Amino acid sequence: MKTSLLALIISFTISIFSTGVFAGEQYTKKGYALSGYDTVAYFTAGAPTKGDKKISTEWNGAKWLFASEENKNLFLADPKKYAPAYDGHCAFAAGINRKVSARPDLWKIIDGRLFLNFSKAANERWLENPEDYIKDGDVNWVDLSEKPAA
Repeated sequence: MKTSLLALIISFTISIFSTGVFAGEQYTKKGYALSGYDTVAYFTAGAPTKGDKKISTEWNGAKWLFASEENKNLFLADPKKYAPAYDGHCAFAAGINRKVSARPDLWKIIDGRLFLNFSKAANERWLENPEDYIKDGDVNWVDLSEKPAA
């Protein structure tokens, strides 16, 4: 019962605070993918790192910022390797068949994929069993990717 109530509260919170980003687009905030953080730095520096507005590219309907030219070049060589799962939307939400925004500071790399989450509560819940949420999220994303965010 406690688990179901927590899932309901998280789902409701996600619904209230999510953005209206449409399908097929990378989630952006203030015009930038990952809210302006360098997606490659999660892999190379092991931490969220702010990108530089002077070092950017466009891909998947969004503008991407990087902390260095080296990171930009790594991204350009293989954007799908570095782009976050679910077009940068919340991994927990995707696992429960929802599409909502995510925060760049709530992240984890699993099997070479970058996952982001919406809130600390969603992140904690997702980290309890990320493999199942990823499995469900991958299946759910087929349909969710074509829908607007909740």
